[in-house]
Amino acid sequence: MRAVYLVLAFCLQQGVEGYTLDQETQLHANLTTEYDRKIRPYQNQTEPIQISMDFYMEKLSEFSEKENKISVVGSLSIEWKDFRLTWDPTDYDGDLNQTSLFVSDIWAPNLFLLNPYEKQTPILSDGTACTIQSNGYVTCLLADNFETTCSADISNYPFDTQICTLKFYVQGSFASNTLLQNASSTIRLDLYEIHGLWYLTGTPSGVSSAAANSTEENIQEETMTENYAEFEKSTERFP
Repeated sequence: MRAVYLVLAFCLQQGVEGYTLDQETQLHANLTTEYDRKIRPYQNQTEPIQISMDFYMEKLSEFSEKENKISVVGSLSIEWKDFRLTWDPTDYDGDLNQTSLFVSDIWAPNLFLLNPYEKQTPILSDGTACTIQSNGYVTCLLADNFETTCSADISNYPFDTQICTLKFYVQGSFASNTLLQNASSTIRLDLYEIHGLWYLTGTPSGVSSAAANSTEENIQEETMTENYAEFEKSTERFP
């Protein structure tokens, strides 16, 4: 059997809207004028920003026992609320309920894969387009081939089960100010294509935390808690 952690989410687009280009242009100007993307979107400094994550797995593209590597094609959805990105649709003929902005225009979590097969790169690039709802909810959807390390256990070959994990974290943040959450208790399999060699036996997802010592001047060596979102897939070899 073989297992993996995966995360995905969907951005749903509404039908044809009746608002004009000028109205959406004005909305973008209203939202981004004096907006500082370097500042986290919090109203109460004692409460962390809640970031919800979900993963839709499409297929297992590769599992290499020799290289201790697994590759999974899927979509990762990341959602949070930014109170600065809210508006009244009635100010724009009543039907401008959502729009899109690039990550380069807004605050976004500095999300990374903790256990990549190669070097770490930001999950959300400046060119990623995110959907903004009028109530301030931001949803970013990233479709990719996610590659991560996974130590193979072939002691029970050919009846082996492999468990691998995709683990995400927000760089430079702790659970006290940024809290990762799973939108679902399992990986989404709506689009999953059955693999010829492996079949899924479990796809749990969850959140874990770990203590991290910080020596920053304003923390003065306090022990902080880091927060991780995990997505697991257990797979078993076909007989």
